[in-house]
Amino acid sequence: MSGFRRWGLSVLTMVSVATAVLLITGWGSAVASSVRSAATNVIVKNSANNPANVRVANLQAASTQVVLQPAAQTVLAGQSYNVVTTSTDLSAYRSVTLYLSLSLVSPSNPGESCSIFASGPAGGNFFVTSFTTGTKAYYSTTLDPAPPRVRISCTDHSNVSGSFQYSVMLTGRTG
Repeated sequence: MSGFRRWGLSVLTMVSVATAVLLITGWGSAVASSVRSAATNVIVKNSANNPANVRVANLQAASTQVVLQPAAQTVLAGQSYNVVTTSTDLSAYRSVTLYLSLSLVSPSNPGESCSIFASGPAGGNFFVTSFTTGTKAYYSTTLDPAPPRVRISCTDHSNVSGSFQYSVMLTGRTG
């Protein structure tokens, strides 16, 4: 048994000295740089003989919603009015949503009839769609895909005199 103890102590001493020498001289990082993990395929050192593995992911950007045009106006009842003007550029957005709030709402009021027109970069208006708000105080509609430029005009069909208020918010979504 005493020979086995002496042999074990010699081997343990040699391994300890060799490990210390490798760590002190920097050979430990050289050995670690060439070790590859099957799960992660990571290389610590980058050289011409041992290049770094680079994976490029094609990640989609998170969709964003931007308020493009908030507005509140007072208009005369029974008149036509522009809710969104032609200067509103929507080319950066995939879809847009119009939110319309009306203060003149009653069961006898037929509501607002609105038309949405698109225009291209060279000009010219093109009819997209129309809607009637009816007796709803709030109305929303989405254009998907969004036109390059948009103009929205409405006509009030109430039989009252005076004025009323409307609020509008146009939002754009990129994704």
